[in-house]
Amino acid sequence: MQTVLAPALRFEIKELIDERIREKHVTREDFTELKEIVKEIAQELKELAREQKETKKELKELARAQGRTELRVEELTLALKDTKSELKDELKYTRRDLGGITSTLGFMLENEVYRILPKIFEDRYGIEVRERFLRRSIRSFGVEEEGEVNIFSRGVRKDKGTEVVIIGESRSRLGKDDIDDLLDTAAKLKGIDKGGRFLLAVTHYAREPVIEYAKKKGVEVIQSFEW
Repeated sequence: MQTVLAPALRFEIKELIDERIREKHVTREDFTELKEIVKEIAQELKELAREQKETKKELKELARAQGRTELRVEELTLALKDTKSELKDELKYTRRDLGGITSTLGFMLENEVYRILPKIFEDRYGIEVRERFLRRSIRSFGVEEEGEVNIFSRGVRKDKGTEVVIIGESRSRLGKDDIDDLLDTAAKLKGIDKGGRFLLAVTHYAREPVIEYAKKKGVEVIQSFEW
C-alpha cells in the first residue's frame, strides 16, 4: 500500500532536512527524531488501514442485513397476498352459507305464514280466506315475464261480502326495496280481482321507517312476533 503523508507533516520533514543540510551537520538525535516521526506516520497509516477494513466489514454486514430485510419483506408480502386470497375465499363461502341460511329462514317463514294467516285475516281484518295460500308464478296469471308472488290467496270481506285478492311478500328482514318489489309485482297482475286487493308483507323483523313506508304505500306489515 502506498504511503501518503499529510501536507503539514511532509513540510515539517522537509524543513528539518533542509536545515540540517544547510548546517552540514546531522546529529544522532536528528536521526532519532526523524525515525520517531516516520514511526508515528507508519502507526497512523496502520490504524487507518484497520479502520478501513472495519468499515468494509460493516458495509458488507449492512448489505447482508439489507438483503435479509428485502427477503423478509418479500416473504411477508407473499404471505399477506396468500392471506388476502384465503380471506376472500372465506368471505365468499360465508356469504354463500349466509345466503343459504337466509333462504332457509325465508322458506320456513313462508310455511309458517301459510298456516297462520287465515286466522289472522279473519280475526284482525274480518276477511274469510277461501283459498289455500300459495306461492305462484306471475306467468300463471298470464303475465309474460319472470317473477313470483310469495303469498297469494282469495277471500271475502265479512262485512260487505265482497271478494278480495290477497297479494303478499315474505321476507326474513323487510326493507323498502321489498315493498317496492311487491308493488311492482302487484301492478303486473291485472284483471284478477273484482272487489279489491289486500297487499301485505310478512317478516321476522322490520325497522319502524320501513313499516311507515309500507303503510304510506298501502301495504300492511305483519311481524312474526304478532302471532
